[in-house]
Amino acid sequence: MAQTLRPNDLRDAGRALEADPRAPRGEQSLHDIGRLLTVAFTEQREWQLVFLDFWRRAVQDEAVRAQFVAHRRALRAAITGRVEQALGRAPSVGDLTVDDIVTVVLALSNGLAIEQYADPDVVSDDLFGRVLAQLSH
Repeated sequence: MAQTLRPNDLRDAGRALEADPRAPRGEQSLHDIGRLLTVAFTEQREWQLVFLDFWRRAVQDEAVRAQFVAHRRALRAAITGRVEQALGRAPSVGDLTVDDIVTVVLALSNGLAIEQYADPDVVSDDLFGRVLAQLSH
């Protein structure tokens, strides 16, 4: 029986990204976002697998897609707040807007999780954070 992704599942995943007012700004904060999401997809493997099934159903069924989009927007909001904090609320970094960076964060998170599950040795614990830190240069 396929699991159903509950609304709180995505909100719970987003809690790892809640802004800490003591967190440093700039590169270290973007690195921390990557570290936190790496821990999340490493420790929540079953959630990631449910997410992939939910995504597959969403691209095939318009009713499921509407639910999926609503959940993704909630997660994007959590990540957007943390990215804005990391950037000091700057509207962009070079040619990348905050929305662009959030899209990259989500895509990297999903892609790195897939690569790590297939071959754990190819994704280092700090790869995600190092890639995100490069966005601030």
